[in-house]
Amino acid sequence: MKRRRAAPPRVRLAISMGDPAGIGPEVVLKAITTRAVAARSLVGGPAPAAVEQELARLEADLHEHIHKENYVLFPRALAREAELRESAAAAAG
Repeated sequence: MKRRRAAPPRVRLAISMGDPAGIGPEVVLKAITTRAVAARSLVGGPAPAAVEQELARLEADLHEHIHKENYVLFPRALAREAELRESAAAAAG
């Protein structure tokens, strides 16, 4: 009669989520949902208040970027394009 081999013991694995605004959460989610991680996983990350604070900072940065792009960079690009067209027309004509 063959002896059944005992299943390997399950290990406990602690995983740090990393930066909530980075790719950490996606990587952790993929890792704990695959068969390769046959463990009782404990995922650690920042407190919800810290995540909300980081999201608020990210939103403020995004609004600042949009403002600079719409009201500073884009008008400058349009003015430069007009200058180049005028100089090309003067050179051609």
